[in-house]
Amino acid sequence: MEISIHELKNTVKAIAPSDRDAGVYALYAGNMLYLANAETTIAREIQMLPNIKATAQDIGDGRLNGMPHEIVLYFHHPYICAVERFGLNAAMVNIETGGLRELSREDYHCDVSSYSFGFMERGDKLLYICQTQWNRLDIFDAESGENLTEREVWTRKTELRRVTIERR
Repeated sequence: MEISIHELKNTVKAIAPSDRDAGVYALYAGNMLYLANAETTIAREIQMLPNIKATAQDIGDGRLNGMPHEIVLYFHHPYICAVERFGLNAAMVNIETGGLRELSREDYHCDVSSYSFGFMERGDKLLYICQTQWNRLDIFDAESGENLTEREVWTRKTELRRVTIERR
């Protein structure tokens, strides 16, 4: 469905320019992702994003409950990702296939830390980097969703010892 961008102007919560096409923008409004063309002033519905929440509920220590989420968009053709900045969820859409990948991170202090996300190219592969835990970023293949940083997390047990310094 197409709509005039002027009809969306009071509901747009996020906007991001295309990395490839001048005058093309991703818009997020009313839980819908749109692709807009500044020349024609027409926006086309791309995908509903059901896991992106309009307001914060039961996350972190509750300080954001009932407050609107700040939404951030990232656009690297053919993918657009919408992120709840101080929330748990993100959604990545392939605008050529309509494929939707829902992402999330753990709740630990999400109300005071931004959901980290970014795209990067490596050789002929498009990758995305996103936060999966409080202190962990993982790298994924954008096309397949494969986690390229699968790893075991381990710690080395060390003994606490007292060091005395002799004064001369």
